Amino acid sequence: ETVEREAKRIADIVERLMKLGERPAEEGTAMEFDLDALLDVAVQTGAAARAERRVEVEHRRCPRKATVLGTAADLRRAFVNLIENAVEASAGLEDARVEIDSELVEEVVRVAIRDRGRGIAPEHLERVFDPFFTTKESWHGKGLGLSDAQRIVAAHGGEIGLESEPGKGTTVRVTLPLVQKATMLA
Repeated sequence: ETVEREAKRIADIVERLMKLGERPAEEGTAMEFDLDALLDVAVQTGAAARAERRVEVEHRRCPRKATVLGTAADLRRAFVNLIENAVEASAGLEDARVEIDSELVEEVVRVAIRDRGRGIAPEHLERVFDPFFTTKESWHGKGLGLSDAQRIVAAHGGEIGLESEPGKGTTVRVTLPLVQKATMLA
């Protein structure tokens, strides 16, 4: 059982590593979708596991619809990775909570994912998006979540960054362009 489980884990790591080098999806597969609806799905993806860890996740939506253009499955995977990292950093804390805020600012939507976990040491901040880099005490993950999320966000014309303070938590900020609607003047 152990050999089979570890072989599957290795296969998953190799598959995700190969995806790091993939080109972004072809233009024909991009669709318009509401980013807040996608974030709701990403939050629900790990709800059962979070309940066991006793981490509450709150998503505060934009007052207006935040429509972006892209591959929803890829962006959902990126946000699931980011949310799971925040949940893991918060697990075991009193009042464990992850807050997700989305807001419209000019022609972009900004998403902030905040945890009150252990934070990241300043000397590690430069490397957090490197494949296989992890600050976790036990290396049960793959070290690919942040690098995968960064690749996906960049492929959608966006940016990702983070701020962290040891002992106080981490905030990951994702900025994506809104779909621009053409108007016709009479």
